[in-house]
Amino acid sequence: MLALIFYFAPNLGWLWAIPALFICAVVAAWGLWPVVKAGVPSKDAVIRFLAESGKRQFYSISLVLMGILIGSIISHRDSISLSVTKGTGPIIWNFDEAASGRGYFLNLQKPSNGGEVMVSSFGAHGKNNSSEPINDFEGYIRSDLTNETAPLYLIALESSATNVCSPSAPTLPKDTSGIPPFADFDIVSSKKPFYVNIISEGAQPVSNFMSRFVPFTVVVRYSGKTYQRQFSKAEVDKQVALLEKLAGPITIPHVVRKESAPPVSLPPLATPRPPATTSPDITGKIPGQ
Repeated sequence: MLALIFYFAPNLGWLWAIPALFICAVVAAWGLWPVVKAGVPSKDAVIRFLAESGKRQFYSISLVLMGILIGSIISHRDSISLSVTKGTGPIIWNFDEAASGRGYFLNLQKPSNGGEVMVSSFGAHGKNNSSEPINDFEGYIRSDLTNETAPLYLIALESSATNVCSPSAPTLPKDTSGIPPFADFDIVSSKKPFYVNIISEGAQPVSNFMSRFVPFTVVVRYSGKTYQRQFSKAEVDKQVALLEKLAGPITIPHVVRKESAPPVSLPPLATPRPPATTSPDITGKIPGQ
């Protein structure tokens, strides 16, 4: 029981483990009672205990420990990718989860004409895991090749928003009211709203991004401390490979529309704007410079 408690307590919280620890102490006292009831146990009493009830308890504990060991070995590969980044203060991040291929840390798009994958920005999800707001958040991404930087924005709703489906926009942290207690939030390195067409709004080919910016490091500051996480070339390659796989030919049975079906007309998500002639890319520079 003690082994199970210490194995699961980091995820369940130590407050929940206190009652279980008390139960363990009671069970242990009950099991050892034949030895301690006479005061200082004699050598013969200890040997007799180990040969009888103690022997049965030893076998039970061994089975529990063996189960934990086997379960740990089986789940070790997945536990790395499913766990959030630890050691980052009151905010927990999905950096490790995304880098392992369970999500995205780059906003990517595959052109319909089959061209090269385009990169618009870095993106990550965080959660304020404390009961206190965070009002001093700031951050940037930095190229480990050139030391170029791009600021990080918080995805924020308008103060007049009626629900979470209301349009949101990348906003500098200083222009927000901070991160509330226990709030989930997202950060990006582009000030372009997510609903624009990134191919015509300043995205850059992945080859250009790789040659100029990768590997790169995310630097975030809050609660008086600075935290960093580097994303390697291999991790970026995994992101691109994941998108290429999703953008490839459909290989599972699926329903298709007939050519004679009425055309689909979708309402625009935002007011159309003329494409910009020049637009900063992820590094904050004008493409072509």
